[in-house]
Amino acid sequence: MPNHSVLVKFILTALAASPTACLSQGLSIGPPVAVLPPGTTSTVVLDLGTLPGGSFSDARVINNRGQVVGVSGAGIGSRGFLWEKGVMTDLGTLLGGLYSQAMAINNRGQVAGFATTASGRLRAVLWENGVMKDLGTLPGGSTSEAREINDHGQVVGYADAAGGSSHGFLWENGVMTDLGSSIIDVAINNRGQLAITSYIGGIYHGSLWDHGVITHLGTLPGTSVILPTAINDRGQIVGLAYGTFGLPLTAFLWENGVMTDLGALPGGVYSVASGVNSRGQVVGLSSPPSGLSHAVLWSDGTIKDLGALPGGSFSSAMAINDRGQAVGHSAAEGGNIHAVLYQ
Repeated sequence: MPNHSVLVKFILTALAASPTACLSQGLSIGPPVAVLPPGTTSTVVLDLGTLPGGSFSDARVINNRGQVVGVSGAGIGSRGFLWEKGVMTDLGTLLGGLYSQAMAINNRGQVAGFATTASGRLRAVLWENGVMKDLGTLPGGSTSEAREINDHGQVVGYADAAGGSSHGFLWENGVMTDLGSSIIDVAINNRGQLAITSYIGGIYHGSLWDHGVITHLGTLPGTSVILPTAINDRGQIVGLAYGTFGLPLTAFLWENGVMTDLGALPGGVYSVASGVNSRGQVVGLSSPPSGLSHAVLWSDGTIKDLGALPGGSFSSAMAINDRGQAVGHSAAEGGNIHAVLYQ
């Protein structure tokens, strides 16, 4: 069963490699969006560095305390990290394992992600007070991955079950609950609502799960696939929509049954929304005319290019907290990818 994050990366790579071909097909990526004039606001792009000996880093989430989590290292030896007040800490891995990745952090400082076991299996984990806990698997399964955690300590993700099929899960107070088959990604807010991506009959589907009530998100005109990436406490869902062969590819915001095309930078050929805070500010990436993606912020009907590190040609924003601080990654001088904080 395909992983939609891998598919998204493939689509973006193809578009970035040939933006002029995409434009020549007359592709539309939504209505015009107001662009903040240069100098209207200033954004500082802070390089968070890497773990010792690492060649890359990528920031996934920032909480309202300014704590950042992500992954850093070099290939198979990469580790999840916690960055706070200029210090990047290695979160380690399971006993005998080589790899870990921190995917989410709540406002209590609890971190969720995944790590490999000594046998190389991926397991969902929770870091709390300096201790890493293996959250286990669903009955009959051997692997699991945690994707998000809310302020109540509820962890969501996906795992294989008996027979090898992918199921979503909700972990709470030591109990992992099966959310059903065909779920390949899931996000959660502090109200316990879930934004779910399912893969059924060869097609991706996006939906809102609200305590047992499922609402299908629908699609945007000209698109056939919706992939949710985040949900805030207002129930707003963001993500990406695309059509045949991955085109067009555009960011969306869904709220109360209405889906809005967020558009892209002027002359851009694609956009993706990755995070949304409780104020409705959305971050992600978009292509400027050059075709190389830049981190962007959508706020109050405008889109802003957040820039990149000095000497870097591309960047992306993954999440934004309620203070308006965003995190992601950027190419640095020399070509290495580094985790960054936009503020």
